[in-house]
Amino acid sequence: MKTKISKFFVIITIFFANVFFEQQLKAETLTIKCMGSDLFIDNKARRVGERIAALGKTKPSSTYYYSYRNSGPDEIIYETIFFRAKEHPNQIWRFVINLENFNRSFTARYIPDEDIKELKELSDKAEFSNLGESKKEKTEYTNQIDLLKKNLFDKHFIDPKEWDGEVMILAGNDYELLKEGISYQVKFTFPCSVKN
Repeated sequence: MKTKISKFFVIITIFFANVFFEQQLKAETLTIKCMGSDLFIDNKARRVGERIAALGKTKPSSTYYYSYRNSGPDEIIYETIFFRAKEHPNQIWRFVINLENFNRSFTARYIPDEDIKELKELSDKAEFSNLGESKKEKTEYTNQIDLLKKNLFDKHFIDPKEWDGEVMILAGNDYELLKEGISYQVKFTFPCSVKN
């Protein structure tokens, strides 16, 4: 009899924990921790805010914002850009937050200079940072920039099965595409946890 009662309470506890967790995911805002950063998912505004930790002690941490889209009820997708800097090429990173498996992956894709020119000019005009928008509200340029980032990433993305260079498998579904020692595309996945 005690065993049946214990099992009953365990089942009830698991049920209510799942209901609570599901409500958190459907809330208007959700705060999660992924890859050492706090992410604020605003389901109403369809924006993700990411608090980037300060580098050194002289600068405070900053929050950058990205518009997202869904590729299903449990996946949030958005892109960010990194324009050429000294030894680093132009890159667009596609982030995918999976709320079912509770992980965040990013695929970094090299973008040639000639293809990123329009995006660079529009980002300069919008005073848009490499890391994202510094304001939570969208600007008049947000939708254009988001569409350009998505289209450029889609244009240059390569399925690892179709790559004609070296494919280095890292772990699980993570990989790096190399040719003559140059990295063209890389994917990493990290676990996340709920903060609120």
